[in-house]
Amino acid sequence: MIDFDEYKKLEFSPLAGIRAVQEGLLRKHLNYLSVHSPYYRSLFKASGIDAAAITLDSLHTLPLTDKTALGQHNDEFLAVPRSAIVDIVLSSGTTGRPTAMMYTENDLRRLAYNEDISFESCGLTRDDVVLLTCTIDRCFIAGLAYFSGVRSLGAAAIRNGLSSFESHLDIIERLKPTAIVGVPTFLLKLGQFVKSRGIDPHRTGINRLICIGEPVRTVPCISCAWEKAWKRSGAPKFIRPMLLRRPLRPSVNAQPSRADTCIRTWRSWRS
Repeated sequence: MIDFDEYKKLEFSPLAGIRAVQEGLLRKHLNYLSVHSPYYRSLFKASGIDAAAITLDSLHTLPLTDKTALGQHNDEFLAVPRSAIVDIVLSSGTTGRPTAMMYTENDLRRLAYNEDISFESCGLTRDDVVLLTCTIDRCFIAGLAYFSGVRSLGAAAIRNGLSSFESHLDIIERLKPTAIVGVPTFLLKLGQFVKSRGIDPHRTGINRLICIGEPVRTVPCISCAWEKAWKRSGAPKFIRPMLLRRPLRPSVNAQPSRADTCIRTWRSWRS
C-alpha cells in the first residue's frame, strides 16, 4: 500500500525535490509493469524497450497507449491477481463497447487522494457540506471518485445523484450544503430553476459550485449565462468563475492534462 499522505503538499517543494520523487515513482512503476503486466511486458519486448533505462527525459520515447488498445487487450492490462480486485467499473461506451477497468484497494485510495487534493485546491475544507449531483451507480467511476474525495477531505457528502431540480432544491433548503459538485450546464439550469422559484441563490448558503466533466471555456456564452442565473438580487455581484487546476501530483507527467483541468470552481463574491 502506498502512503499517499507522504506526498501531500509536494507541489510546493523545490523543483529538484519534485523531480526526484517523480523519477523514483516512474522507475518503480515501469519495473512493475515489465514484470506483472502481460500487455506492457509484451509491448516492451516487441519495441526493444529497456524499462529500467527510461527516465523523465526519455519518457516521450515510450509508445502511446490509446483507448483502442484498452478495448482490444483489456484483460492483458490487469497487473494484479484477480483476488486483489475490489471494484470494477465501465467506461460510458459512447464510442463503442464499454471498456472494463478494475481497481484494487490501493487504486481506490489513490482515487480518493486525487480528488481530496483537487477539492482542497478549490477551497473546500472539512467544515463543508457537499451536494453531489452525479451518479455513483451504473458502474460509473467519477461519482465514486468525488464521494471518496469528499470523505478523504473530512467534509460531509450528500449523494443526491441524478435527481430532479425539485429534489435538489429540497436538499438545499433542508440540509444546507455549502458546495455543489456537478456538470456545468446542469448547475446552470439548477441556478435558473432556483431563481424561478423566487429564491436568491446567494441566500442558500452555497458558496462554491465545483464543475466537472465539461470544458467550461468552450461552452458558448457560459459566463454570461452564469452571471444571469447566479447574480445576487439587487446587487451587481454574482458567482464568478475562478479557474483552478488540480495541484501537480507525484506522477510521471509534470504537465496538467485535460483531465487535470476538468474540476473548476466558481466562488461566490459577497458584498
